[in-house]
Amino acid sequence: MTITDRPGDSLAVHGLRVAGRVLRNPTTSQLYTAAIDRGEGLLAEDGPLVVDTGRFTGRSPKDKFVVHEPGSEDRIWWSDVNAEISEEHFDGLRAKVVAHLEKRDVYVIDAFCGADPKHRLAVRVLTTHPYHALFAKTMFIEPADAELTGFEPDVLVLHEPEVEADPAQDGKVVDQRPAAGVEVEKGREVVVIVGALVKNDVVTPGAPAPHK
Repeated sequence: MTITDRPGDSLAVHGLRVAGRVLRNPTTSQLYTAAIDRGEGLLAEDGPLVVDTGRFTGRSPKDKFVVHEPGSEDRIWWSDVNAEISEEHFDGLRAKVVAHLEKRDVYVIDAFCGADPKHRLAVRVLTTHPYHALFAKTMFIEPADAELTGFEPDVLVLHEPEVEADPAQDGKVVDQRPAAGVEVEKGREVVVIVGALVKNDVVTPGAPAPHK
């Protein structure tokens, strides 16, 4: 598979009108090259890509929030690591991420979570950073070319680490650690990730899934 430059309105189904390029399902070598060309990483001995994730070096479990909404509230074990956030605050943060994504080139990774076709989830990751796209591509199961035809995601991940949560606007999403937040919306199968350059924050344990 190679990068396909699609029209900016090709992500309109997800509420995005992208001014830059929409780069769908790039190869590993293309993502390596893009990350190095943008100065996001270096090629180390024997071939791994090495990146600087900034001041955060690991994922904080207390930075995960679940939207409190009727469709899933009874199925969630509410706790410090499954903290609730309002739909209003989620919608506001999602709008911030969408506005930022729309100004940039967007990498799209379509993949599967789970190997059994009966139970796996189709996941689509949207990010402006090629090395995060590379992580998602490596972590999930890459579809065959035939499976990409008509690919419909069960879960949409909107990732933009350059967007930071604002306590005045986004509520307690920033109570745990300033400027970093991972939010999970279970009712609508959307994950919004902000303020996280750490690669393992592209996908978070407990990501949304249809109730089965």
